Amino acid sequence: MSGTHTKKRSIKNPGAARFNRIYSKRTPTKVESLSDQELLTILLGNPTAAASVLEEISELGQFSRIGEGAGMMHRPGISKGTALKLDALFEVACRLG
Repeated sequence: MSGTHTKKRSIKNPGAARFNRIYSKRTPTKVESLSDQELLTILLGNPTAAASVLEEISELGQFSRIGEGAGMMHRPGISKGTALKLDALFEVACRLG
């Protein structure tokens, strides 16, 4: 083989990397310091879906603007399962006040 070819290592579970960063014993990250994008990525398990949601609502504080998750299925990263997760997530938020 001539030259050096470096292959980017794919991460099978990006959520695990975030979990390890947050719960690291050496330098734990406080959940309060995570961005809206990072929180949604952890909850939805998909950074593309998280970005789509934030494009739609700007910030998590405006979650009521999203309506039903099914209305987001035209956005990148939003599948039926993700739409259901969004519905459940926002219903919990509504019930908490």
